[in-house]
Amino acid sequence: MTAQGIDLGYTLGLPPVSIGVFNLSNVSLAAQLNIYFTGDPITFEFDFCQEHHPFLLTVSLFGGGGYFGLTLTPGGIQRMAAEFEFGGNFSLNIGVASGGVYVMAGLSYQHANGNTELTGYLRCGGALEVLAIITVSVEFKMGMKYISAGNKVWGRATLTVEVKVLFFSKSVDLTVERQFAGGGTQNAALFGAGAPYPLGPTPVHFVDEMNSVDWQLYCEAFA
Repeated sequence: MTAQGIDLGYTLGLPPVSIGVFNLSNVSLAAQLNIYFTGDPITFEFDFCQEHHPFLLTVSLFGGGGYFGLTLTPGGIQRMAAEFEFGGNFSLNIGVASGGVYVMAGLSYQHANGNTELTGYLRCGGALEVLAIITVSVEFKMGMKYISAGNKVWGRATLTVEVKVLFFSKSVDLTVERQFAGGGTQNAALFGAGAPYPLGPTPVHFVDEMNSVDWQLYCEAFA
């Protein structure tokens, strides 16, 4: 209880569930009722896990996780948030060389104060280590976000190639970020990029964003 109102909440952690190759863990339920003395409407919050503590679901070599949250007021839904990620992780060890590859895809939904954001992304990559001397890793990330305010769609793709030899390492990042709908300038804060820059309606191809050296490194990563 504070000078602003009364907060009543309860959080319950559930034990892991394992049945054969099926495993569900990090599950929690939370509920909170907020009654304000300031004239603000009463709110009720319900969370199935949380963004910083999602549930974990594994089935054999495949796994995923996510959360769901909801805030209600007498006027309707004030906030709704959900996210789920799924994919697989595979490893290989042949003695002189070891490595692994992974593929993860995710989808998140955010609705608050009348604005809606929908984000989808894909992460995939792999690494190979030879005799604990040379390590080569490649990671590709691609994401798209739709924002109802302004009817905008943003997209970003990043390819990262890193090579390590003993104590020396070198990495190259290639990034393309574009606005596919709506007008104005790019809000780079959506994906943590640099300063905004204006975008034109002309379609831009991935290869157009790289010079010959970067394009050669990109092709060699898949050789």
